[in-house]
Amino acid sequence: MIEQKHCDIRIISEGRPLPTHQARGTVFVEAPFGLPFEIEVRNKTNRRMEVVIGIDGKSIMTGKNASPSQRGYIISAYQTEWFDGWRLNDGEVAEFEFGTKPGSYAAQMEKGDTKNVGIVGVATFLEKVAVVVPRRLIKPAKRRYRGRINPDMSFDKGVEEKTSGGLLGQVAPASFNFSSTGERGTASGQSLSYSNSPNHVLRSLDISKGGDLGTGFGDVKTSAVTTTKFVRDRATRSEFTFQYATHENLVKRGIIRSQPAPDAWPGRKPTGSGCTPPPNWRRH
Repeated sequence: MIEQKHCDIRIISEGRPLPTHQARGTVFVEAPFGLPFEIEVRNKTNRRMEVVIGIDGKSIMTGKNASPSQRGYIISAYQTEWFDGWRLNDGEVAEFEFGTKPGSYAAQMEKGDTKNVGIVGVATFLEKVAVVVPRRLIKPAKRRYRGRINPDMSFDKGVEEKTSGGLLGQVAPASFNFSSTGERGTASGQSLSYSNSPNHVLRSLDISKGGDLGTGFGDVKTSAVTTTKFVRDRATRSEFTFQYATHENLVKRGIIRSQPAPDAWPGRKPTGSGCTPPPNWRRH
């Protein structure tokens, strides 16, 4: 499990969380070749959370270069959601599956760029909460009238001037509610405002000479979305990235230290006759 301040993240394949390893300041996920997978995100807060995911440098919502400013899914407070495919439309996704780099979705699209293949980026935002100030704490606005305070200035008018155009006046952007039709379906959603500017591409590592896997465009699955509203609290923005590769690749790169398997009978091979005397033993 990858633990963050506002959420926990796990990569799951065939119902089991995949092993993770930390090395060189990076988290590596040990991935099985040829199997589908999903990204599990658990919201640990009492507010709704927006989750933006990029795989191999591509947005799972649009297929374009991934950016934290793009739309993402909404997870309700204290709820868990599973993301298992590239979105095709409002009702379907194409499964994520571990495959070869040349067979990855990123490699097959546009210029076939594989520079960011083998990495996943997750950005999260909590929902902005409007701050309501009690009326008794708001002083009426003051206005000078012929050298003195205007006696006609009412208390309510002062409140209107204080609150007009503030937090409560902000318009929430449109977004989608996500509802999986599988066993784990819970309400969530995706915001609509996004930017494909290359200056906002998710930070990633060039592992073109490292990892051996990419994420393919798998079978179609049902996954319905509906519209909702969500305003980001940008002060709560959090980003996290991790790489994925096969066990053999991680061992070869020194991420996983190769250890010999335990042997129940280490004495199978003859090591000489007789018992070796213990230290400090002397013949009398």
